[in-house]
Amino acid sequence: MNILIAYATRTGSTARAARLLESELPGAVAVDLSQSTPDPTDFDAVILGSGIRFGRIEKPLRAFLERHWEALRDKDKAVFLCNAIPEEERKILRSNFSIRFRNDCVLAESLGGELDLGALSKKDRLLLKAAKPQLIERIREGLLPALDTDKIKAFAQTFLDAIDPPKLVYDRRTRRLVEVRGRA
Repeated sequence: MNILIAYATRTGSTARAARLLESELPGAVAVDLSQSTPDPTDFDAVILGSGIRFGRIEKPLRAFLERHWEALRDKDKAVFLCNAIPEEERKILRSNFSIRFRNDCVLAESLGGELDLGALSKKDRLLLKAAKPQLIERIREGLLPALDTDKIKAFAQTFLDAIDPPKLVYDRRTRRLVEVRGRA
């Protein structure tokens, strides 16, 4: 099974999450949408990922969704977000993806996020300070947001189980039940 992990990133958090997912999913390939636009029809399943900037998914992912909407409709798919304020996950998903799209996804969730204030422009830092003072306060307290590697591994396993459920088969050689994957 080949899986496309199409992602858009601004500061690199989403790229790191996509690479971790790629390493957890056999047959997966991670593609940065700012570098390349793959054809989702060439893949059995698709995972879409994006960083969040002031409540919105990144522009390359929005363009990819618009361009490949029909091809994605019947695919097994999932969405992951990288955002520094996990409690805003549901609000961000609702405002960026239609209910139909969210319901068609195997799963859609935040995998955590990193925030490097030094990587932001002065304008973005000022906007962030005004829009998300609670985040700035957390950073000042030393509570830096981070990607959740355990959640990334669980996301990969849940996605794999949903699109290719393991089957129990009796192995005569070992005289035990073993899990096997593979669509018939």
